[in-house]
Amino acid sequence: MNTYPEMNEKIAGMLRLGNEENAIALYAAQRIEELEHEVEAQQEELGRLRKVLMEFRNEFYNLQLMAKALSGIEVKPSAFEKLVIQIDDVLARRVLAGEEE
Repeated sequence: MNTYPEMNEKIAGMLRLGNEENAIALYAAQRIEELEHEVEAQQEELGRLRKVLMEFRNEFYNLQLMAKALSGIEVKPSAFEKLVIQIDDVLARRVLAGEEE
């Protein structure tokens, strides 16, 4: 079953409505809201990490260009650079997956 933040918010509201005496319903509502906040924070952190990774990738690329200009030697992508690209792709997919939910 797919879940959606909007539906989670509605369910939490319904659990709170008229259930002031029902500790289980209030607990469930509170937990849903806490988890939604955690997911939102993680999505923000993924976005921040992706931005940092892109900045690092750009700096690495600039260093490669400078090395080529100064020495005239073509610098081929390293295994490290390929790993950075793979990490960026994974982070991008996670951020996009979070936006679709």
